[in-house]
Amino acid sequence: MSFIKKLAKLNPAPIVPLPYSRMDVTAEVIALLSLLLSFLTLYLNWSSLPAIIPIHFNFAGETVRMGSKSELLELQFIIAMIYLLITVVSRFPRWYRYPWKITAENASRQYSIARSFFLWLKVLCMGAMSLCTWRIIQVALCRTEGLGTIFGPTVLMLLFALIAAYLLKAIRAIKN
Repeated sequence: MSFIKKLAKLNPAPIVPLPYSRMDVTAEVIALLSLLLSFLTLYLNWSSLPAIIPIHFNFAGETVRMGSKSELLELQFIIAMIYLLITVVSRFPRWYRYPWKITAENASRQYSIARSFFLWLKVLCMGAMSLCTWRIIQVALCRTEGLGTIFGPTVLMLLFALIAAYLLKAIRAIKN
């Protein structure tokens, strides 16, 4: 028996084809562009960065730790790994844990909503990390101070809004 067939027996959730919607494609493009923008921003500014730059910020956006500019390369690696992880996870909504029963009748809709959630979560993560990279560079070049007091609360607010939107759509889909 093949590995895939063995896995299929472990998860009795229905298997349904799941085409990408326009919004899903839009989210993928925005996330990829944000990732590339982060890389490009660092590449274009690398030579002008001082050896020691602000690396860590508190919730108020104030610098709390300085470090080597090479730590920005580590940040880019982490951003890329987050992108890859969410990309892989978003391709297998059948394996997610749902707080309601997934049936043959609701599987396609629930899988689509869940995958869209992860794609927009990827947009949020890539956008926030790209902005963070840009702001770190701006602070290092003495063009601004800190991430700003609105950065942390805004990212959290957007995250909670995304979670709420997912739950509302998924619950409505159960009722329909």
